Amino acid sequence: MSSQQYDAIVIGSGQGGKPLSTALAQGGKRTALIERDHIGGTCVNTGCTPTKTMLASGRVAYLAGRAADYGVRTGPISIDLQKVRQRKRDIVEFFRSRSQSSLESTANLDLIFGNARFSGPRSLEVSLKDGGQRSLSATKIFIDAGTRSALPRFPVDDPHYRILARQRSRYTHYYFYIRDEVLGPMALCVGSFLPFSITCYLNGHHFIERELQRAGVEFRKDDNAFLWVADAQALQAAADRLSPQIIRQQLDHWTWVVGPKFSQKDRAAINLSRHYSLQQIEYCRNFIFRRNFPIHKLFQRSCDLGLFRLTADKLSQVFGFRLHKRIRGKLATVLEKMDHGHHVLRACGKNAVLRMYEKFSTFLRLEALSNNLKDFG
Repeated sequence: MSSQQYDAIVIGSGQGGKPLSTALAQGGKRTALIERDHIGGTCVNTGCTPTKTMLASGRVAYLAGRAADYGVRTGPISIDLQKVRQRKRDIVEFFRSRSQSSLESTANLDLIFGNARFSGPRSLEVSLKDGGQRSLSATKIFIDAGTRSALPRFPVDDPHYRILARQRSRYTHYYFYIRDEVLGPMALCVGSFLPFSITCYLNGHHFIERELQRAGVEFRKDDNAFLWVADAQALQAAADRLSPQIIRQQLDHWTWVVGPKFSQKDRAAINLSRHYSLQQIEYCRNFIFRRNFPIHKLFQRSCDLGLFRLTADKLSQVFGFRLHKRIRGKLATVLEKMDHGHHVLRACGKNAVLRMYEKFSTFLRLEALSNNLKDFG
């Protein structure tokens, strides 16, 4: 079988392979793009696009449930999961087909559906999806494919034996967006192989909101800030009721529901248990004003003083660590302009950040965040 010569070959049409092959072809290089299944890779087909599409439906349901808070009257709210899934599939198919049409119309680019393997240093054998074989060769071959477990390099009796080793690599994970009756809206990111780590994202304001609703306490809330409450003591009491025991009880339930399942044989062979830890924690204080004018002036003055006064020695005192040459992480005060318009004053120390910014022209927010609690002992 004669080999077809290209200037460049790209294996995989994910977020890197598609733009790379297009750029090579538009640059005058004769290019082949090989894809085993669907155009777009994990992000379009099973990752970002489908999960965010379903999240958008959940957000609409959440806002519809809170319509009365905004002065809008609605009827009973129900969710049609079949339509939610069909909308997700239609959007994925649209993105996938549009990307495929764009690739097929690109000059100097051949789109090949099949499974590629190396037959030499600069040559490939492709088992075509519709049957048959093709031999390709190129001076440059780029790999943008997924990963899988490695076969043992020595003979073993068990044909399903795999080598397990700790390593950093990309792998498939699954997102679940849940509306918990106690903690409110939350997201779970579930790893697909050992040690099956599950990352939970939750907001304490949602718990407080539900506690006030159960107690019949009136309040007004914008995003995750309480702008007004009929009983301030009830608000504080609701915040104090959020405990590690409540969080663990709910997480035990949901990690069992969405986490990996094990047989009785698996459970007898290994000691299965759950261990929880805080990876990131964030506290905030909202200063609420009746008018926007004082908020803007206070924030401007805070930025002037913060950029001038919050030097490295002051930051080390604020965050409570000793200043030395080998300190890890950031140690700086910066003023950033976000994509959605407003400015953010950031004071960084190691893995912690103090942030101040205006929000909704209604309140001034001060946040304290840490991505590694070991910085504080």
